[in-house]
Amino acid sequence: MEPCGASQPELLPYKQGKHGPTGNLMDAGQLRHLRSYVGSALRSVTEEIRSGNVRPNPYTQGDTGACTWCPYASVCHLDLCSSEPRVLRATGAEEFWTRLAEKEAQNG
Repeated sequence: MEPCGASQPELLPYKQGKHGPTGNLMDAGQLRHLRSYVGSALRSVTEEIRSGNVRPNPYTQGDTGACTWCPYASVCHLDLCSSEPRVLRATGAEEFWTRLAEKEAQNG
C-alpha cells in the first residue's frame, strides 16, 4: 500500500521507530474482527443490491458529500434519498473498535 522505497509511511497512520512501527496499529485479533465485519457488510450490501434496493444513500462530511466525486451524480435520482443526510465524522481508534464490537454483537 505504501510506495516502494519510502523511508517513512505516507498513507497509513504509523511511524517507523527504532523498535518497529508505532501508531494506530491493530493486533491480530482486531484484524480478525475487522475482516469479519467487512465480509458481513459486503454480503449484506450484495443481498440488498440483488433484491433490487439500489436507492442512493450517500454520506456527507462537512461541506463535501459523496455526490461531489461520484461520476453518476447526474443520473442517480438523489431526490430518492432520505431527507436526513448520513454524516461521516472522524472517530478515534478506541471508539472505532468499540463500535465495531457493538455491530458484531448485534449481528451475531
